[in-house]
Amino acid sequence: MHLLFIYPHPYYFTNPTLAYLLGELKKREEVTVTLLIPEQKEILPSEYKGFFYKKFNFSVTWPKKFWKWIPILIEYASLIIYCQTNKISKIIAIDPDGIIVGGRLKKSLNNIELHYMSFEILFNRELVGLKYFGEIKNKEIYYSRLVNTLIVQDEVRAKLLFLENKIESDRVNVFYIPVAPIINQTSKSVTTEYRSKLGIVEDEIVLLHSGSVAKWSGAELLINALKKGLPNKYKLLIHSKHKLSATNELHAELIRLQKEGYPLILHDDSFPDYDDYLNFMKCANYGLAFYISDKSSPYTGRNIEEIGLASGKFASYISQGIPTIVTYAKIYQELNNKYNFGLLINSVEEFCKVLDSSQTFVFNNKMIFSLYKNELDPEKFGKHYLDYLMRPIELITEKQKNV
Repeated sequence: MHLLFIYPHPYYFTNPTLAYLLGELKKREEVTVTLLIPEQKEILPSEYKGFFYKKFNFSVTWPKKFWKWIPILIEYASLIIYCQTNKISKIIAIDPDGIIVGGRLKKSLNNIELHYMSFEILFNRELVGLKYFGEIKNKEIYYSRLVNTLIVQDEVRAKLLFLENKIESDRVNVFYIPVAPIINQTSKSVTTEYRSKLGIVEDEIVLLHSGSVAKWSGAELLINALKKGLPNKYKLLIHSKHKLSATNELHAELIRLQKEGYPLILHDDSFPDYDDYLNFMKCANYGLAFYISDKSSPYTGRNIEEIGLASGKFASYISQGIPTIVTYAKIYQELNNKYNFGLLINSVEEFCKVLDSSQTFVFNNKMIFSLYKNELDPEKFGKHYLDYLMRPIELITEKQKNV
């Protein structure tokens, strides 16, 4: 069986769900995997080695000038020939750009399954006046009609995707796989080593923010908290998944604060694999997962408000048993009531108040691990999808044939 994963993003490392699925497929000798990708902006992590790769420009809209269509059509024709020659039987398309490419392939190829793995939701109301994104959304809706299977993180995001993409829920198979890393049971803790490398002394309390450093991810809140003053012995560690840039206003302010001696460590080095990244996390006493919607992008509005179990940083902290401070969301409130994983905040004032009193809170690591095993573990939720993915294509249900 030959599978084609269509991954339109320029960074591999930030998708633990994809890393988990590829890792499991690598164990199966009967499976061949090709990843269709744009030019990547990072070194290939170990989880992604051992597969076939095909570069693609991801031209999903058509230029106004007809002659500019020619190289795009040639690239698509080459891709169709590749799929036919290599007997691709199933396509797993990721996010709006991916489903547009996957949908075009499905319309050109016979007897092929199209699976849609959604991590980002474009909301129609937020696209008014945005011609390019409006065109992308219309194409996403059109090609969503051809989908056999939907992979999404939780029921709330599934319902939103059905609504926004006009998908009839009774015509697709749905699998819920939270965005969460797989725990390597043989991985050794290197907490002391990383704390030493970063210059963190033994009694300091480390708050870790990991991921994007932007307004929507709480960068302004963190800057304001630093200026307001963190309690004694607290230190903020920010790991940026992209290189920090002095031309970015928020990045520049953080660089300035670090130079001026605020209790702040900035880290933007990449990791060789996800295990090393998770070991790095163990140097933290608390994880921070802040989501603050803004209008800077169609992906940072309601898509952020409804992040739910699509938050990789939240799941990564929990997988390591790290108490986590999050901005308020209904699903986090429900999980915290059940597992007591950490604290919820709404503002910088609440954040500082929480830090002042956090040493009076007691968190049970076993309960936090239970949250991971019961609600997030990709082995628990991903196995059902992998079994389904590996079945012979002849077993497509009548429901799918009618799509």
